[in-house]
Amino acid sequence: MIIDSQVHVWRPDAPAHPWPPGARDLPFVHRLDDPLGTGELVGAMDGAGVDMAVLVPPSFAGDSNELVRDAVAGLPDRFLAFGRLPLHRPIGVRELAARRRDFRLTGFRLAFNQDHLRRVLAEGGAGWLWQVCERLDIPVMVLAAGMEDALEEVARAHPGLRITLDHLNLGTRRPTVGRLLPDIARLAGLAACPNVSVKASALPNYLPPGTDPGELAPAVLAALELFGADRVFWGSDLSRLCCPYAEWLDLFRTGLPGLSPAERASLLGDGIARWLGLGEPAAARTGAGPRDTPRETAAEAGGHA
Repeated sequence: MIIDSQVHVWRPDAPAHPWPPGARDLPFVHRLDDPLGTGELVGAMDGAGVDMAVLVPPSFAGDSNELVRDAVAGLPDRFLAFGRLPLHRPIGVRELAARRRDFRLTGFRLAFNQDHLRRVLAEGGAGWLWQVCERLDIPVMVLAAGMEDALEEVARAHPGLRITLDHLNLGTRRPTVGRLLPDIARLAGLAACPNVSVKASALPNYLPPGTDPGELAPAVLAALELFGADRVFWGSDLSRLCCPYAEWLDLFRTGLPGLSPAERASLLGDGIARWLGLGEPAAARTGAGPRDTPRETAAEAGGHA
């Protein structure tokens, strides 16, 4: 079972679904005017041999989750979704659970990639979110480059909260390949928290164009040394992937010397399936929040956090 841990899909900027002001000023390298839709994505997945993908609405397109909801509803055997969530006001238990259910979300994804959002994280303004998601056992995916100390504080304060760091928390900047290992080493404190995992996604963006993705093997192995194969998940961030899809996947399929078959399978999809509580993947493809457990039902009954 091969699962891509992150792919963005979005609609074009249009009156029916406008992007927020300043969206084009954000430091992204996605194909903004050529949206990646689910039809194209399924073709790419089939061509590369990818079974499922985790869909994430991109920051530049706003906080709408309608497109990922429709994708999961239409193809629950191919997609899971982590939706966006505005942070300008606290949301209580009932409302957050309803938002997750209504948009068919497995969890929520937060990108602290703008100054005002980074202040929210640094100043504890997202504390309500960590509390509610821990209470409801809803996993979160987070990108907060350079804010490892703040993320570690969250992870240690909320040991029941499953946190996955996007792109090894490297952000959207383009360091030299030589900077990857020191940057990954900064995750050591987070790796010591058993409720934190990482996506080895988008890493080819740190290579010069045309470079063999195999050059990234030392970076992936460094992440494995810190987190172990159960907490490192392959992913592409396909709409800004700087090499062919199958080539990036092949590094994990056949590269990375010294891995056991079980470790390789974990990297490719078994690990994220376990992390998200999917159980046996074929039985868990419901598209309706894989861990809607009695614990969540009881928490919802408790009212607002």
